[in-house]
Order: sequence, then C-alpha cells, then structure tokens
Amino acid sequence: MTPTFAIARTTGLVLVRHIEQAVGGRAVATVIAAIVGAAVVLYNVVAYDFLARFLPADAVEASYIDAAQLVDALSAAQVASAGGIAVLVLILAPGNSAVRISAQVLSARRVPARLGESIPFVVLITTASGALTIGPSVYLGSIVGDGPFTACALLATNVASALGIAIVAESLRLIGTAVRLSSAAVQLIAVLGAVTVVGVTVYDSTSAAREGRAPAAAIWSEVVTMRQGVDGSVVALSAAVLSTAVLLVALLVVRCAQRLEPLGHPHRLVTLRRCLPRGGAWLTREIAMVVRQPIGQVSLAVSVVTVALVGVAARNGVMPLSVALMTCAMLAAAPLELSWGRVATWSWVYRQHRTPAVRIVVPQVAAGMVWAVLLTCTAFGVIGTVPEPSVVVQHSLALVAAASVAYAAGCVAPANADVPASVAVTSVLAIVCETLVVWAGSRLDLLHLGLSGVLFGVVAVASLGAAVARIRSRLESP
Repeated sequence: MTPTFAIARTTGLVLVRHIEQAVGGRAVATVIAAIVGAAVVLYNVVAYDFLARFLPADAVEASYIDAAQLVDALSAAQVASAGGIAVLVLILAPGNSAVRISAQVLSARRVPARLGESIPFVVLITTASGALTIGPSVYLGSIVGDGPFTACALLATNVASALGIAIVAESLRLIGTAVRLSSAAVQLIAVLGAVTVVGVTVYDSTSAAREGRAPAAAIWSEVVTMRQGVDGSVVALSAAVLSTAVLLVALLVVRCAQRLEPLGHPHRLVTLRRCLPRGGAWLTREIAMVVRQPIGQVSLAVSVVTVALVGVAARNGVMPLSVALMTCAMLAAAPLELSWGRVATWSWVYRQHRTPAVRIVVPQVAAGMVWAVLLTCTAFGVIGTVPEPSVVVQHSLALVAAASVAYAAGCVAPANADVPASVAVTSVLAIVCETLVVWAGSRLDLLHLGLSGVLFGVVAVASLGAAVARIRSRLESP
C-alpha cells in the first residue's frame, strides 16, 4: 500500500501547491479556503432556515403536510443535489494529469497508481456531497423521530448517491478506454452520462410531485437503506453506511480496471488543423482558442447539454422561468472560468511584450460573452417563448454579472491542465460567488423591483476590476 499512499499524497500536494501558487501564496489560499468554508456553512444555515420557515415542524405534526411525502421530496432533492456535485467533480477532475504521466514513466503498477489517484477523487466527492447537505439533513431530523439517526442516514444516502453517479460515469469511462477512444472523448461521454442521470432524476422528481407519486430518487433511498427509508432507525442508518461502503469499493474497482491512456498531450474532441487566425483581432483568436482547448471543449459541450435540459424543464413547467434563466446565466458563464488559466502558464510572453492587463482582459471577456450569448439563445430557443424586453434586460444584467464573476474566479485561482482537480477549485469559487450574487439580487428585488440590476452592474464592474488588478500583478511579478 506504500505506492498507493505515496501517489495519493503526491496528488494532494500537487493540488495544494498549485492552488497556493495560483492565488498568490499560502496566506491568500488560506483566506480563500476560509471564505469557501464560511460560504458552505452559510448555505447550510440558509437552507435549514428556509425549510424551517416554509415547512415548519408544527405543520407536519398537525398533519397539514404529509410527513411521508415530505421525506420523499426532501430525499429526492438531496439525491439530485448530490448527483450534481458528483457531476461537477467529474467535469473538473479528468483523468490525464502530470501525476499519472509521472507514475507511468516510473513504471508504477496500474492498481496502486489508480488507487492513489482515486483517494483524493473519492475524498472530494464524499466531502462535497456531505458538506452541502448538512442543513437539509438536520431539518429532516427535526421533523422525524430519532433526529440524529435520521440526519446521519440522509447524509449517508447523499454520499451513496454521489458515488453511484460517479460509478455510472466511470463505467462509461472504462468502456471508452477499452475501445481506445481519445481521452477528451472519454471524458465527454462520462460527464454526459452523469448529467443525463441527474437530469432524468430532477425531471422525474418534479413530475412525481405533480402526479402525487413517489419519485425514483425516493425509491433509490429505499434501496440504499434496504427498504427501511430515512426513518431514523438504527437499521436504516447501518444499511445506508454499508451501501455507501459497497459503492465506494465498487468505484475504486471500476477506476482500477480502466486502461491507462497513452502518454502525450490530451486529445481534443475536435482537432482544428488550421492555425489560430492571424489577420483578425484578438477577439477572433480568443473565440478560436476556446474550442481548441481540450478542457474548454468538454466544458462547452457540457454547458450546451445542461442549458438544453434546463430549457426543457422550464418549457414543461417543471422549473420556474425565473429560476431557469438564472441557472442558464450561470451555466453560460462557465467557459469564462478557463480564459486566463488557458494562457497563465505562458504569461511571460505578455510580460516580454509589455502587454497591458486591460488588453488581455477585454478580448477574453468579449470572447466568453460571445459563447455566453450563444448559450443564452439556445436556452430561449429550447424554452420556446419570446421573452419580454424587461426579462431580456434582467437576464442580460445577470449574465454579465455571472460572466464577470466567473472570469474573476478564473484569475484568482486559474485552472491548470497538468492539475485537472484544480479546475474544481476555480468552478467551486465561481459557483459560490455567483450564487451569493443571485441570492442577494433576489433579496433586493423584494425591497424594490430593479435593485438587483444595480447590484449586478456593481458586481460586474468590481469583478472585472479585480481581474485586471490580479493579471497586472501577475505580469509584474518575476
């Protein structure tokens, strides 16, 4: 087991060192980690407060709300959220990394190498899926007997759900590597498979709520708890923990069974034979670079599919239009997270030519906005409605704010293709900040309609200013 733990330790150290170097030192990384931790705590507190306010325990006790249906609905929602976290980790932690290449060069055996790589991967999935469901789990424990056992059982069920979706994706990756597909194509197939499972789960849950039946996610919870359900019993908790352990072992087995990718640069989904345009402006070059980067291709493809799924949900009445538009704005801004990270490794070229930071930021943001606008048009086309001018203005402001926050997050913690898990740090930081901005905007609209637009404008200007300052400091540093 020594090679396994050595590779796991190396993977973790590489990720930590990359984050420290990316954000400007250990002190800054510590501050960002504290902010992310505080945001996770705040999310759980807000989620618990929201559920306790709109679904109070006395209403359940007075039989105004059916307790069994409430448990099924909450279990289904938490299973879907855990699946979303698993999808995020799968998107942002592709297989081909510098650590894997080093292990192959040193002739490390496949099983120890894969186990070592999988330990940080599994820790990331279990920690994220568990940490973001503490609030709802504690709330469910407050309305069901034996609260601590109920909360722990729901937490174990959520972790098992994330591991189950990861197994689906890794099984598709196993098939793709077996038939010798390129690493980027395998990554896309794995992620789209996980996205499809989560999308079907969300759609089934909302349809079940309208039809008054148990959702498939609630049935999955019964399977995980061996038909006990999240009822607070010791048997249910033991079964959930056992199921989680079994799924964890199964995930490790599937990852160990995958073939090693060939050494070399990561393959692209689409290989563009032509060079980058030379006669056009920087905007044209940046637009072309988005579709040439392997991680960018996967991110863009997943964003298109997810935006289409959200549009279908809004068109069928499963998701409110306002929520769908805000979600699409955040998804459309995702390609901007990789803009600065794409060129950060050779920033010395800009330093050598004395390129100002503004000249770097403007084309990258403009190119990202082009893709964001195309994704927005896709969303409106799938929804099938002609939006009112007020809706277009509100969505445009939210889109600009989300894009600016995503770009700033990519500048503060730029992604590195040699450390694929570092992309998870970038996206988690962007998603947390975007969610807080959207939440604050909705609160301001309750005070006076239109205040959210002012907030979005201020956030966009502040984010772009922070991005310019960050890139300028990077160019000035030796």
